[in-house]
Amino acid sequence: SESVDPNEKLLYMPFLEKQLEIMDGLGAVERPEDITDRLALATRRPKSGEGGKPAARVGSRVFAVADRFRRVRMTYFDGGKALQVFNSLWYPTFDRPDAPLLGVDLLRFGPKKFLCVVDAQPPGGRGDDGAVPHLTDRLDAIRAAPGREALRGEVSSRWYDDNRFFSKQMLYARFDEDGERGV
Repeated sequence: SESVDPNEKLLYMPFLEKQLEIMDGLGAVERPEDITDRLALATRRPKSGEGGKPAARVGSRVFAVADRFRRVRMTYFDGGKALQVFNSLWYPTFDRPDAPLLGVDLLRFGPKKFLCVVDAQPPGGRGDDGAVPHLTDRLDAIRAAPGREALRGEVSSRWYDDNRFFSKQMLYARFDEDGERGV
């Protein structure tokens, strides 16, 4: 697929394609009936008199993986050079009460700001200290790996209460300037 801006590429498409490969290996079944027509694929074309507002397109797909994930939603928002977002949420089946919800957000704001967030939220809420507890050590292992220092960033409290929305094991990276290479 091509970007709404013919001069731009879909930066996060390789991540979407890799996730599709992983889900195929898990035996995922697409569930198009679980998504509204508007979010399945919608394109906004600039209208005259909008002062150069760029075109944008959003596309979502929903899957289920028997005995593992009741829902896996992937959404790609393409705003050309101005904004690109890949978002994916993995909801575990109800018979796995200890399994966390996995969220992936890869964002590009304009040509020089990039943000990557991966986190797992347990279904049980907060721990005694008010922080979101984390029930798996896999994100810790990724954070601790040599060469992964960029993924150990912290969310600005200017935008979010990190104890309210994110676990301490969250992978968080901000890239400026040459961020496309970091992604």
